[in-house]
Amino acid sequence: MVKKQVFNSVGKSTPEELFVDIGLTIICIDESDVIHFISGDYKRYFLEEKELPTNLVGTLLPEIEIQLLKCFEQIKHSDANTLRTNIYDIEDRKCITVEIRKTLKFQDKKRLYVVKLQNEVIATLYDIEYDKRLSIALNEYPLKKIQRDSPIKSVSYKHKNKFKTFADSAGVGWIFLDLKLNILSCASEISHFFGVEFENTRNMIKRFSEAIVGYDIEDLCKQVIKTEELCVVEVQNNYGVWFSTTIQLDKDDLGQPMGILLSFFNIHEYKVQQIENKKIIDFFGKLVKTSPAVIMTYDVNKQQFSYVSSSIARFAGYAQSQNDVFKDAFFKNIIFSEDITLLKAHYENVARKNLSIPIQIEYRIVHKVTKEPIWLLATSSIYQRNAKGEVLSIITSTQNINETKKIKQELAEFTERVQAAFKCSRSAIWEWSSGKKNKAWWSEELCDLTGWNREEIGSSFRQLLGFIHKNDRLLFIKSMKSLIRKNKHYEKDIRIKTKENQFKWFKISANSNDSSNKKQMKVVGTLTYIHENKEAENKLRKLNEELERFAYLASHDLKEPLNTITSFIGLFKEEFFDALEADAKQYLQFIEGATIRMGSLIRDLMTYSQLENISLRRKSNNLNLIIGNVLNDLDEAIQASGAIIFVSELPKQVLCDRTQIRQLFQNLISNSIKYQYKNEVPKIDIGSIEKKEFYEFFIKDNGIGIAKKHHKRIFEVFKRLHLPEDYEGNGIGLANCSRIISNHHGNIWLTSELNRGTTFYFTLPK
Repeated sequence: MVKKQVFNSVGKSTPEELFVDIGLTIICIDESDVIHFISGDYKRYFLEEKELPTNLVGTLLPEIEIQLLKCFEQIKHSDANTLRTNIYDIEDRKCITVEIRKTLKFQDKKRLYVVKLQNEVIATLYDIEYDKRLSIALNEYPLKKIQRDSPIKSVSYKHKNKFKTFADSAGVGWIFLDLKLNILSCASEISHFFGVEFENTRNMIKRFSEAIVGYDIEDLCKQVIKTEELCVVEVQNNYGVWFSTTIQLDKDDLGQPMGILLSFFNIHEYKVQQIENKKIIDFFGKLVKTSPAVIMTYDVNKQQFSYVSSSIARFAGYAQSQNDVFKDAFFKNIIFSEDITLLKAHYENVARKNLSIPIQIEYRIVHKVTKEPIWLLATSSIYQRNAKGEVLSIITSTQNINETKKIKQELAEFTERVQAAFKCSRSAIWEWSSGKKNKAWWSEELCDLTGWNREEIGSSFRQLLGFIHKNDRLLFIKSMKSLIRKNKHYEKDIRIKTKENQFKWFKISANSNDSSNKKQMKVVGTLTYIHENKEAENKLRKLNEELERFAYLASHDLKEPLNTITSFIGLFKEEFFDALEADAKQYLQFIEGATIRMGSLIRDLMTYSQLENISLRRKSNNLNLIIGNVLNDLDEAIQASGAIIFVSELPKQVLCDRTQIRQLFQNLISNSIKYQYKNEVPKIDIGSIEKKEFYEFFIKDNGIGIAKKHHKRIFEVFKRLHLPEDYEGNGIGLANCSRIISNHHGNIWLTSELNRGTTFYFTLPK
């Protein structure tokens, strides 16, 4: 059963009956549509009586409930504090006046709303007779005698105990004054609100006025007595708390003034919120004026812009002070002609979809000076609705994205060129992030190169591993882990299975980022199709192996007959040399010299072929000791040429093959001594520079130099730049140096010019 508000009364009728007589219903509802209080003519609209609190839905008559819920939703989503409207009572065929007022208080963290329903016809017929009946119902009682300095009319103001109870419970403060502004009675809240004790009623209004900031209450009361007009003001107490103050003249049944009623309602929360809202509005007003974005509002019914902020002028190249900036015609005039229809359709779309989320669109305006289109990005959302929920206006924030658009266009063109380049180079991009666990990505070119589509390849790193040849897979996984751990460049040749179920060779390269967080490491690389090159390389390698094997066998087989020839030449010279004629002796010397050169060539050729096949014996070596041994071996040549050799301190711990590195230094130093002008003293500098991942060595001389066009070919086998009679040699020494450095995964090069000496450089990894 609905729990009604009870008014104890000894009069002819109760307030409840009076509310029924005038068709008035009071309902208190929270924002979840739950009824907490009801009074008056509630039976007219309710289906059945229920215990409070109860839900509004299913309690009222359906036709009343639907209309009331619409009103209730409207005020909940509105900034207004009061909603007044009419709904139709189908049963009585009468209009009902509806007033819904937001309260400032919350119950269980939910705002409460007071709803007043009243039959419009009864409300119109309501007259002054109601005041008399209500006075009886509110149970007047004799006023307690209070010592006063001036007499009070005994017939004037009687305490209305029920009104006082209602006012106290509602948090309303009130004061009754006579026409001389003597305080007759006041609510206990007044002392609490304003810190004034009412122990003396004569001229108490002056002291009370001093406790109020903003208005002189005494002057306002005198003004109300004089004009007989209602006065409503907002004041503060000395602590800054806001109150809404109503001052009204009270009259008797004959319409004669009897006194003044002052009522105070605490509106501090509302007022503070109002002040804050004003600050926010002022702030956003200034923000709109200074913001680089353009703020616009669009009237859906009129299909025109009701407001466009002045920033649009700057975008379009106009003076910002022009009045046209704020006109709908001006804005539509600068829109790119092809985008006018597009923009109109955008606003129709926003209104039609009726969504709460913003909708974006890109369009262009024309620059006043350059006549070039300027790209804008508009973000639109619903701004205002009517009582039926229909969209009235749309608000739009617009940004200048012209530079961003250019960058995107340039990026798109660059991406297109990169994709074309990758297709021409038969390469694809791939990416894997350790932070995404098994997730991977690769470009479309991988599908073109392998024949698989994206669904078949998948998007996981584990799936990609399934396409790699089993003999390459384990090494690839280990290399990837090492790449993340050491953050070094990675490059390998691997085999990947194609759609034709064949394994093709790809060169995979990768680099990781420099992130200190190993869990967020990202690896980016390329896959390049090298199958034809790999096959050609394998064929060439086999040919080289066969050639080297042939050279080794040939040189080995030639040693024996050559040794025989050399031995018999020696024997022949011992027995018959003196008996030979001069021409015969010269011929024999030619044969002996050719045999010696042939032996030297065979030895160099064997050394070159062995450098490819022999396994390296890498150990930590002190290069200062190695260079010392080399100089001892070359002591005879050094003494003969008078060479001056300066050696800087070299690394003491280098991982290398001692024999091969010794041969390398010996060949290079020998060349620096050999290739000199006659009567010129060789000067040779030997040193090193330590780099991050390797050592760089140099051997610099003041010899005859080498022309730039020969810098690369001198490292090839049998490439001689001089005649044998000028400088002896077989053209294999520098080829041996190149192969030794290649075996150690280093690089060798030179800088030189004719007549200006030569500097050879080579690197050895740490």
